[in-house]
Amino acid sequence: GNGDSYQRHNATNSSWWSRRNILNSPSCPDKHWSPVTSWRMEKKFYPVLNFVGHLETAQQDTRRLLNRLHPNAWDSYGASGWGKHRN
Repeated sequence: GNGDSYQRHNATNSSWWSRRNILNSPSCPDKHWSPVTSWRMEKKFYPVLNFVGHLETAQQDTRRLLNRLHPNAWDSYGASGWGKHRN
């Protein structure tokens, strides 16, 4: 019906607007928007990296990493958190 064409039109305009603004936006010097490899660590440490975690699976990846470091690390720190707010 008429509503369907309106929704398609809005979706098309919305994605066009987003794409146009992303392509035409000024560069952002904030390091949080730049690739991690350009600021997080020196390249000399790359050869010793042997663990990659993902934000989408942060809890599982943290557990996996802590278990690789020490058999009790997850139970001692990861399960309940650490730091002032234990998060």
